[in-house]
Amino acid sequence: MNYLIWSIEHGAWWGPNRTGYTQDIAAAGRYSFEVAQDIVADANVAGFNECFIPEACVRLWVRP
Repeated sequence: MNYLIWSIEHGAWWGPNRTGYTQDIAAAGRYSFEVAQDIVADANVAGFNECFIPEACVRLWVRP
């Protein structure tokens, strides 16, 4: 299962390979559970700034 990471701080999705941010879900990075968990843990040291969401759930929000 893949996960997307939402940056609450930036109001955008994390890009692929931990680079940049995007408003476009199709351009967002897809991460394994372990990698997403590590990214969010590192980003949330000083506060709650990021969260990860299963890609299947994100697809339910987006309608073509």
